[in-house]
Amino acid sequence: MQSAPTAQAKQDKGSPIILRDGEVHFTPLVHQVDAAARRLGVSRRTFYALVKEGRLHTFRIGGRVVVAETELQRVVAEAMRKAA
Repeated sequence: MQSAPTAQAKQDKGSPIILRDGEVHFTPLVHQVDAAARRLGVSRRTFYALVKEGRLHTFRIGGRVVVAETELQRVVAEAMRKAA
């Protein structure tokens, strides 16, 4: 009999995990535009302005515009450095 995952589950640097309801959920590697904008806390318009300014890099997968999670983190880190 297998036991349910616990909060002490191993976490790989490249694969962040979230334990919820006894299940393991991986953080997505990429986000579609709406989800990425929500994650940054900005509107779609602001999201696309960041892309147009060259401050945020997107690419296409299966015809959909996506942005990497690491790219979102980079943009936030850059904004924090500028604010300091």
